[in-house]
Amino acid sequence: VKGEDSKPILVGEGKTLQIGKVAAEMEKSDFIQLFQEFPDVFTWSYDDVRGFNLKLAQHTIEMDPDAKSI
Repeated sequence: VKGEDSKPILVGEGKTLQIGKVAAEMEKSDFIQLFQEFPDVFTWSYDDVRGFNLKLAQHTIEMDPDAKSI
C-alpha cells in the first residue's frame, strides 16, 4: 500500500513499512511487533535477495507471444 492511503511506520533502523491508514490499531501493532521481532526473515532491499536460488522459486507472468504492445 502506497500513496495517500498509507502511512510510513519505522520498525527498525532504516526499515520503514507502508501500512494502510484503514488498518485497525491492533493490526498495526501486530505487524510492527512481527517485523521488529523477526527482521532477518524479511527482505528490506534488493541487496538482501542476493544468493537466492531461482530454481527454488521464481515468479513469472505468462504473456501471449502473439499479443500486440500498447
